[in-house]
Amino acid sequence: MSPMNNRLMVPTQPPGILDFAPGAAAAYSLRNLSRSYAGPVVTVRRSSDDAEADFTAAEVADGTLAAFCGAGDGLVKQWWDQSGNTRHVTQSTSSKQPAVVSSGVLETYDGKPALYFDGVDDTLERDASFLGADDFTVISLQAFANDPLSATAYVSYYGNANANIQYAAITYQISEAKYTFRCRTSFGSDGVAASLSTTDAYGILFCTRAGTVGNCRFNATSEGDVSDSDFGVSVAGTLVLMSFRDVAWSEGHMQEHIIWLRDLADQAELIEGNIAWSFSQ
Repeated sequence: MSPMNNRLMVPTQPPGILDFAPGAAAAYSLRNLSRSYAGPVVTVRRSSDDAEADFTAAEVADGTLAAFCGAGDGLVKQWWDQSGNTRHVTQSTSSKQPAVVSSGVLETYDGKPALYFDGVDDTLERDASFLGADDFTVISLQAFANDPLSATAYVSYYGNANANIQYAAITYQISEAKYTFRCRTSFGSDGVAASLSTTDAYGILFCTRAGTVGNCRFNATSEGDVSDSDFGVSVAGTLVLMSFRDVAWSEGHMQEHIIWLRDLADQAELIEGNIAWSFSQ
């Protein structure tokens, strides 16, 4: 076999989302989101002695993180921003830190590393002044843990910490034990694109806005456009990453969250495909 053929058979690292959709305002994941990113993805405090350490995506996946935590828990003090903008989300209050290791075992969902929110008060936060009120794209990969028969309504929101003031929020409501998809595309207005009812509690949430039209997708299925004239909004407040919420937090997992300050609707299938492929390996 020729040297050229040998080179052709050497596998290459697949591109990350930020390789073909660069310029994110903030990007959080437990995997590397670009070929060039080699920094930490998470800062963890272990419950046994409160020691803290940073971990790369490889160290999360290969057992290094779990070994650091021993038989105890690993709580997330900081989820690192891979966009290059250093917009890390943090939680300094120990009792509010989501878990990435529980009783010595790495938290996973569908076999992949995940952050676990306890349904009480776990959050990761930062100032939201960078968000802006123009076009945007928001993606989140999350999962419910609640029994839909006993649930009412939960909101995953990004923006001001007031549940009624939302930035690119994606809302699930429970109806007849099914999850009904809704999308709010501006502060305080309902702008509803509601047609999907599904028992699927895990998926890719994809919300965009261009001008006065928002579009919502769930697991690569468009739920239609949302027209809304009230887009001149303020984004003062706090960017909050958490499990789904209504009056109280809801237990659940989060694996990925990315924000761009531009409309990427034309790249939706490519981005969703990258996520789906990466989390199926």
